[in-house]
Amino acid sequence: MKKQKFLFFCCLVAGSSLLGQNNLTMLHHAGTVQIFSGNTGFVDAYNASLSGDTIYLGGGIYNAPTTLSKSLVVYGAGINIDSSTVTGTTTITGPLNFYEGADNSSFQGINTSVTFNNIDIDNIYFRYCKITAITYSGTYTIGTTCDNHQYVNCQLGNTNTSYSDFNTVGSVLIQNCLITQFISNIHGNGLIDHCIFTIGPSYNPCCGVSKPLKEVYNSIISNSKFNNGTGIYALYIISGSNNLFTHNAFNLGYSDVQNTFVGTYTGINDATFFIADPIGSNDYHLQSPGIYPGTDGDQICLYGGDFAWMDGSMPGNPHISSKNIGATSNEDGTLDVDIKINAQD
Repeated sequence: MKKQKFLFFCCLVAGSSLLGQNNLTMLHHAGTVQIFSGNTGFVDAYNASLSGDTIYLGGGIYNAPTTLSKSLVVYGAGINIDSSTVTGTTTITGPLNFYEGADNSSFQGINTSVTFNNIDIDNIYFRYCKITAITYSGTYTIGTTCDNHQYVNCQLGNTNTSYSDFNTVGSVLIQNCLITQFISNIHGNGLIDHCIFTIGPSYNPCCGVSKPLKEVYNSIISNSKFNNGTGIYALYIISGSNNLFTHNAFNLGYSDVQNTFVGTYTGINDATFFIADPIGSNDYHLQSPGIYPGTDGDQICLYGGDFAWMDGSMPGNPHISSKNIGATSNEDGTLDVDIKINAQD
């Protein structure tokens, strides 16, 4: 019996290690667990799943299912290698292609791009994800749109000058996100709150001036920081109207007659605004958060509000933060194992 317990424990430890390092995928369905391996693990688990199931992806690179048309909960191992040194990060190649039936799905701790191919997919939730591109295809029609899509504590964009296109979204929340890509086509009921836009307005000979917010209407942009310290293009923040900008920070003063601006902080110098130069350090803490209160009295930017940014962007499920397993057993047949498990708040 002692030997059996020892072997079971060794398998448990090995399985925990594999889940992070060898593309191990676990499908949880009605109290049962199926295990898949390799870069097709996510595809295989998806094909075997039913709506309401949960899929856990270890560290590694995975192929994406051709379509996503089931309601699923998906956990990855994280997006930042500094915080996922034991497990490795989780990357899904190609876009996640959402179709009718994927309503009420949620994703945490993955690096991917997303495409929504129907205009009526509701209640989609992303948290602690890096989403390199966002596309909502189709024609915007009032009343038949994707509603209640939430991006919380995410990195949006791929540090380039393309747009995240929300064309067929009826309501969207972008909260406490680091945004490195322009946002476009929010027709209404949008809330962008406690975010940082690292990309500023720019000029391209082929396309004219690119603005951080393009064709955004009837939305609230609050408690966020815009990078517009770009000389003659500093006054190009948004194309769109009927938006409320409240308690946002700008390098250079900005306002326009088509939108309403309240509680604006201007003349922000990044060198004295942030604790460290964010470029290279990825440190977006404020030097003096108390002097930049937001609409709720808390500090503006990533670390304020109800969904304050969590350094490391680890997903909410328990994950292996450190491990130390002896190479050989001791003389009495025991094996020294030290594994630390943490979960995000």
